Amino acid sequence: MIDKMFKILVCVCICSSLAIGQEEKSLDPQAVQVNYTDGTKDSGPTVYLGTDSDEPKENSVEDFMYFVPLIAPVDVQTHTSLNNNQATRIISIKREKEDDRFEAVCEFVMTGSGSFRNDFNPEQIIEKGTEDIKAGKPLKNMIDYINFKGCGKGSVHIEGQIKNGAERVISMTINFNEDDNASPVTVGLYSVPCENGQYKYKSKYSQTIARVNSLTFKNEPVEPRMTLELAAISKPGKKEGFCSRLKGAIANLFVKPLKVDPLGNEVMLDFGHALYCQHATFTFPKAEKLKGNSKDAEETIVARAQNKRSIKKIDTD
Repeated sequence: MIDKMFKILVCVCICSSLAIGQEEKSLDPQAVQVNYTDGTKDSGPTVYLGTDSDEPKENSVEDFMYFVPLIAPVDVQTHTSLNNNQATRIISIKREKEDDRFEAVCEFVMTGSGSFRNDFNPEQIIEKGTEDIKAGKPLKNMIDYINFKGCGKGSVHIEGQIKNGAERVISMTINFNEDDNASPVTVGLYSVPCENGQYKYKSKYSQTIARVNSLTFKNEPVEPRMTLELAAISKPGKKEGFCSRLKGAIANLFVKPLKVDPLGNEVMLDFGHALYCQHATFTFPKAEKLKGNSKDAEETIVARAQNKRSIKKIDTD
C-alpha cells in the first residue's frame, strides 16, 4: 500500500492559488514589482492583492488558479461550471522583517459555489508515462484533472532572505485548509492497461481522487521542485473517512519533492514577493499550455437549446 501511495503522489506532483509579527503599512518604496505583461494580449490575468478593509477586491477562480497551467507538464483545458460565482479575496496580511530575513502570512477566503477544473491532455500524459515503464506494463496513477469545488479558507506562507539589501523569496506555501477547513482542491488519477501494445484513455481503470492540502515552491535555481501535501485519498463516489485520510497521511510520509516547470516555479516565488511587498496587483505570464475554457461552449449549447424550445413554443401557439 505504501508503494502505491508513493506512486500516486509522484504523478500528482508532476502536474501540476502571507506575514508573521507586527503588521506594516508600507515597505521599501524602491521594491521592484515584477510584471510579466507588456500591455499586449500575450500576458495572463491580473489578480488583486490589496486588503482594503472597506471593500477588498475579489479574484475569479479562473484567475486565482491560473498558475496550474503554468506548472503543467502537458496541454490543459479548463472547465468552469455554469452559473459559477467562485471568487477569492485576501483578508489579512502580517509581516516580519529583520536584518537578514523576512516572513509573511496572508489569509484568503474562497467564496461562492460551483467548480473550476483543469483537464490534462490524456494523450500527452499517457505518452509521457510510457517513457518510464517497460513495454507491456500498465501505466499507474496518471493525472486526469485538478478540481476546485465550492468554498473554503486558505493562507500563503512566505519566507525570504535579505542579502546586500536584496530580498529573495526562498519558500512559498499555499495552504487550502486554513483553520481546519476542508480543502476544496482535489486531483483525479487513473491507470491505463497495455492492450495490443497500445495505451488508450478510454480503457482507463482504478480511478482515484486525492484531496490536496498544500503546495510548496522553493528557490532552487538548478532543479526547482514542488512539495505537495494530501489530506485524503479515496475512490470516486465514496465518502472520505478514516481509511482515506490514513492513505493520505502515509503517502505524505514517503513522497519526495519533484521537478516543476522552472518558469512556473519562478512565477510563484515572484507572486509571493508581491504579496509580501503589498503590491496592489500581480500579472501572470501567458500560460502557453492553456488551450481554452469550455464554459463558453457549454453556455452556448444551453442557450441554443433554450432558444429552440422558445421557437417551438411560439410555433405551437
